[in-house]
Amino acid sequence: MNGINLNNKKMKKLALLLMAGLFLVAQVYASTPADQKDFVGKWKFDNPHAPYNYQQGTFDLHENEGALVGALKFSDGYAVDLQDLNVKEGILTFGMNIESYYITVSTTVEDEKLKGTVVTPDGDMPFEAVKVTKEEQDQE
Repeated sequence: MNGINLNNKKMKKLALLLMAGLFLVAQVYASTPADQKDFVGKWKFDNPHAPYNYQQGTFDLHENEGALVGALKFSDGYAVDLQDLNVKEGILTFGMNIESYYITVSTTVEDEKLKGTVVTPDGDMPFEAVKVTKEEQDQE
């Protein structure tokens, strides 16, 4: 009987260690910062803090020869290329020239949403965008 109890104790310890290991792996994965591929796609934004013509639009981010590239298109059709795209420690930064001003954006991705800040000559403002689904893109 002692042999059976000893095996049960070993099995319980093994199961407990296995569960702890899985938990640790899940925590490490959950805290891994986003990388470049997490930002790739089409994003739709609505920023009521921006001047009227610049409040809504979309931007596309894709990889070209390992580098992140993209363009932004406002709802009135005005489009600009995104510049200086960089992902470091889970934060995407980029800039764009709008009406002779260089505007910068710094954002993170979480659950198919981007949240960050737009830095303009008139001050900082919050920025949010949602990823456009394949179905939404097909409807356009």
